[in-house]
Amino acid sequence: DGWRASVSAHYTHHYRDELGGLRSDTLEKYNLSKDDQIEIPSWTVVNLNVAYIFESDSMLQLSLRNAFDREAPDVFGSRSNVDYSSHNVMGRNVTLRYSYVF
Repeated sequence: DGWRASVSAHYTHHYRDELGGLRSDTLEKYNLSKDDQIEIPSWTVVNLNVAYIFESDSMLQLSLRNAFDREAPDVFGSRSNVDYSSHNVMGRNVTLRYSYVF
């Protein structure tokens, strides 16, 4: 039994956004062409966890994801303007979990 804590970071490297799938009216609105590529900046999210383990059968855990509330970068090539495979739009969120093993 006792306290446990951890800090983790999730890093997404910068990459180029391809605009080939965008509608022509969207391209015109932003003065872009289908051949353009836009640099999507890197993105780092820090997560914090603290837990207390009660003997060997239960645990109370508090987690803070995206501790600094970093917004996901805009991605033009996606219909929702977010690359969900690389970014999370939830922002900062907190969870409290109690586990009991029986």
